[in-house]
Amino acid sequence: MQNALKSVLKNPALQLALEAVILSFLLYWSFFSWLAFIAFIFAVFYFYFSPSFSWQEYLSSFLILFVSSLALRPLIPAESWWGIAFYAGFFGLFFILLGVKNLVFINRQLLYHFFNNTLFFLVFLVFFLTNKSELFLLKYFLTFFVIFIIFFNWIAFFIIFFSEATIDYSIWICF
Repeated sequence: MQNALKSVLKNPALQLALEAVILSFLLYWSFFSWLAFIAFIFAVFYFYFSPSFSWQEYLSSFLILFVSSLALRPLIPAESWWGIAFYAGFFGLFFILLGVKNLVFINRQLLYHFFNNTLFFLVFLVFFLTNKSELFLLKYFLTFFVIFIIFFNWIAFFIIFFSEATIDYSIWICF
């Protein structure tokens, strides 16, 4: 058993999957226990910052994923099929984000594009599932700001393929 775990930890993709399973499991159990909630917060930040290279590049995407997972946690019941799909989806999102950040995947552009599209969906899901009778304008402007950040990060990820003028135009399109 110990040798099998050591062989799993040698493969970067399997190590990433194990980290994503731990995060998804702690997110599920944080619905029931405050201790699991605190463990989830520490584990998310530990797994994101443990290899310290390229953490600045994906920090805003990481924070958006982290906040949206915490915001959607009380809105979706853990015992339903939607809850199981919710936690399986966050397993996939944590897996993609950590894999893109840690340079595990070869075709990172396609996966990061999928990840950003899913972040758009999560932000809209948080916006439309929360109570908008209080502080509507604040929630509206926060949603707009987060969508601007996601779109700008998506353009910044593909900055290598664009010229300087295209980057300037894309900033105006983002806004």
